[in-house]
Amino acid sequence: MSEGKRKCVNLQKFQEEKFAIETQNGNDDCCKQIESLKNQTQYILTKQGASTCDYRELFDTSQDPRILRLEGNCNGTAWKRAFKCIDEDLKSDCSTPNFVTWFDVISRCFHQDTEGKEILDPSFCQPKPSQKFVMNFTETVDALEGVVKNNPELEKLSQEMWETVAPEFKDFCPGNFSNLIRYLKIVMTKAPQFISSTVPSGLPQIQMLNCYIRTEAGKKFFSNQEVNQAMIKLVNSWGAFLDSEESLVVLNEGQFGWKGKCAQEKLKIEEYIYNKTDKYWGYKSWNEFFSRPVNLTFRPDKCKGVGRKNCMTSFGDFQKVRVKTNLSLTISVQAKNEDYSLLQLFNNNETLANYFVGGSLMQTLFMPFNYHRYHACVGGEIVFAQVIPGLLYTLHNTQVPSFQGTERDHLHNWVQTAIHGFIDSLTYISHHATRAVFIIKTADEEGNQRYVGEVAIGLQSISSTIINPDIKAGVVVEQGQELGRFQYGGSSGMMIVSDPYFQWRHGASPSEDVYLLNDKIGEFNFCKPGKGKPCLEIGESTLELTIF
Repeated sequence: MSEGKRKCVNLQKFQEEKFAIETQNGNDDCCKQIESLKNQTQYILTKQGASTCDYRELFDTSQDPRILRLEGNCNGTAWKRAFKCIDEDLKSDCSTPNFVTWFDVISRCFHQDTEGKEILDPSFCQPKPSQKFVMNFTETVDALEGVVKNNPELEKLSQEMWETVAPEFKDFCPGNFSNLIRYLKIVMTKAPQFISSTVPSGLPQIQMLNCYIRTEAGKKFFSNQEVNQAMIKLVNSWGAFLDSEESLVVLNEGQFGWKGKCAQEKLKIEEYIYNKTDKYWGYKSWNEFFSRPVNLTFRPDKCKGVGRKNCMTSFGDFQKVRVKTNLSLTISVQAKNEDYSLLQLFNNNETLANYFVGGSLMQTLFMPFNYHRYHACVGGEIVFAQVIPGLLYTLHNTQVPSFQGTERDHLHNWVQTAIHGFIDSLTYISHHATRAVFIIKTADEEGNQRYVGEVAIGLQSISSTIINPDIKAGVVVEQGQELGRFQYGGSSGMMIVSDPYFQWRHGASPSEDVYLLNDKIGEFNFCKPGKGKPCLEIGESTLELTIF
């Protein structure tokens, strides 16, 4: 590229204006290279005057194109140099999402992998895992296909869930069941990459399956016990990969890497225990990075001092979804998604459920960028600690809101709707998904016996909620002591109190719906009759998800 020519393109300018790459010879090879590389660079490029290579209609603008001219013949070296330069721009601009197509959201180069297209520069892509993982992935996906093919009802549902995919999701979906099987074998080889978005997902399987999950046929399909067992084996084989050193490839400084500039702005890695000088921050796998321990200097105990026994702390870093009071033993959540059944929450254990009749709970959501371990919110004796297995990939509310907009608008709507679909069904998921359940017996300042429940809910895998080996019934824990951790991504939670006079408190920062580990979250006996303090209703979250 000669002196005076524009080397790189400002990302903001690119978003606002059309952008083109123009070459001197204008031959068809240039078009082929643009087609092959466009998803790797996250730019949709145009070549002036070549209709077979024209992507300008995807930009909602009427301004003249900006031209980046490459001198000489259209050879791979020149193009790669330009794309590398553009890639550097994207790595340092965090104001817009780092994806352009739905394939990018799943994994960089996913489109080329699924379609068998040539990848001119493999350095843009995640390397393929070792053969032992690939064989395991293939076996588990083939097993799922066998379950469906040998069951006419499941085969019918697998067809119906594709045929009934909402129009808003149709362009962001693998297609029929054969395509789904083919795509699953590839998505299993991808570790979760960093996605820069106002509503992050970071869960490639959930994102890819979202179009099917959000149909009534898909709900029946994934609720089937044979399918559920096959999916459990599938995601557990993926979990083995995420527990390996091979999954560390996504801890890099690229625009999709967890060590990149944009990712670090959201991770706040300095608040965690890590090795700054190590290539992978000292973590031995992606999963170890995901459930990294926090430096408690950044999570001070807000219940220290007078009245500690009446003070309850947050059991992790999360955002409030809702608070429910006057809990009942047996409300049917199938009939009404926003109702909670204590009996179902505690897997039909009536003794445990009865502790909390008349009490209250807070439903929470752990965001992908934040701390993913859970701690004791009060001191006392563990009376129950157990993982209750459940269903994967099943929602109560499958309806997809109608949406109008440009192609780019539809893409961003799809990304955001995926996580909101799970949020809208959190009550249902709380009763049906795999969950680690803890009950702690404690006493308030007046000596009254109280029970506190903590429920850690995994959205992704049967192995996604772990209880620490030393946490068992009969063990006495201190307030703030670690109880366990989430794995593999996707997590919600719940805090439940037996005290009918317990007062929930708003969070402090950055919004009243956000709590960090060890924040004060409420007080026992606050609005007990005779104290002259009415219970304050803090109610529902706005559900405007906060990146904190």
